[in-house]
Amino acid sequence: MSADVILVQPYVGSMDRVRSAPALPLGLLTAATLVEREHKVKLIDQRLDPQWREHLKQELKSQPICVATTSMTGVEIRHALDASSIVKEDSEVPMVWGGVHPSLLPEQTAAHPHVDIVVVGEGEQTFHELVRVLEQEKPLGEIRGLCFKENSHIRRTPERPFLDMNSLPPVPYHLVDVRKYLPLFDGRRTIYMQTSRGCPFNCTYCYNQVFNERKWRSWTPERILEEVQRVGELGAESIYLVDDEFCIDLKRVEAFARGMARESHDIVWQDGGITFDSFKRMSDDYLRTLAKGGCVRLTFGAESGSQRILDMVKITASGKRMQTVDDIVASNRRLSKFDVIAFYSFLAGFPTETDEDLQASIRLIFQLIRDNPNARTSPIYNFTPYPGTDMYHLAIKHGWIPPTRLDGWADYHLSTSNLPYLSPERRRMLENLYIASIFLDNKFKEYSGSAAVKALAALYRPLARFRVKHRFFGLMVERYLRDIVAV
Repeated sequence: MSADVILVQPYVGSMDRVRSAPALPLGLLTAATLVEREHKVKLIDQRLDPQWREHLKQELKSQPICVATTSMTGVEIRHALDASSIVKEDSEVPMVWGGVHPSLLPEQTAAHPHVDIVVVGEGEQTFHELVRVLEQEKPLGEIRGLCFKENSHIRRTPERPFLDMNSLPPVPYHLVDVRKYLPLFDGRRTIYMQTSRGCPFNCTYCYNQVFNERKWRSWTPERILEEVQRVGELGAESIYLVDDEFCIDLKRVEAFARGMARESHDIVWQDGGITFDSFKRMSDDYLRTLAKGGCVRLTFGAESGSQRILDMVKITASGKRMQTVDDIVASNRRLSKFDVIAFYSFLAGFPTETDEDLQASIRLIFQLIRDNPNARTSPIYNFTPYPGTDMYHLAIKHGWIPPTRLDGWADYHLSTSNLPYLSPERRRMLENLYIASIFLDNKFKEYSGSAAVKALAALYRPLARFRVKHRFFGLMVERYLRDIVAV
């Protein structure tokens, strides 16, 4: 039986290669939450299906209502456009885009010849109404939260209010074979889950400034526990919470952790986003409650070891006070008393960043690893100017010219930099720094399902630490391995 709606998950880059399995296509599954109750939905995943082109073309022969895809700013755009080009060349089926990047630049996205309609913001209700209207061949103008072509012009409808997450049905995991989307973390099959959306903080580089308008909303603890029960029945042994900031409501998190401790299952969870502000509000007893309730990792946005940069990106630590380097160091030392992994993300390549700013980040990374054996750090990612953010406008002020077409944004990635205020030599240095900084700690022990990758990472670690500490990147043959091991 042919499908009414086709969803295409684009290839997201090399991060899925190093893991034992790709991450769940959670954005598309969530967008289909209401649609799939009325229509047959098929999801094609470029990461798992080598014949995805042929399968997409086969589905198009049945003239589905629409094909939809999603994308963040960066390389996903290129692969989503690959799918869109097939749809436009082989059919008259409407091509729908959604997700973060199309929502940040809906008019520019809709203007691309391979895009017909953009779902702006949260997709569940908008996409549901869109499919109904497309099926009935009615005008799109009455649907809130759309941007689309109409008589060779781009039309934008009023924004849709944010949803009550608790009013939505469960995520339709049955649309995929969940067993193929359970990457190992420390030997446990892990599923991705989102229990809240948005973040109230005003970090100047973050897409939340625009996409979620700094508004935070969430599932209740009871709803989270129900979802945990569901994914446990699907084979998950670990949950990665992809919330931008899971711990805004500490009572909610505590109720969830106590509920997890009461259950008989052995499922653990990783917090994919916590601010130092939230952490500092947690007592030691509170942290013990989290650990008893299955928390095995907390993920912090450290971002820089330079106080000047932290002040510029406006990471709030408490009230109106900016996050400090001392906050990061003190929190890491405190967390070292608990059997919980502390993961810290870092960025480089900000406008006005100096050598001393960058070296301060490198010193901080080594201090975190030295002070806490359970500390892990991200690669030193390259700054990406997300459209509409304060740092986007600062990058423009320093000479960057944003792409004028959708496909131009595909050249931006956390592993590379092409911002004009950086000299060619500094761009190459930052790319080399990204590669070497992947290997500074033991993260491959937890992430990789490959014994060979784990062994190679351990062998390379001393050289990686030397390269990063001294910023020495001569004979950098590792660059050729970037597409294999980048995370």
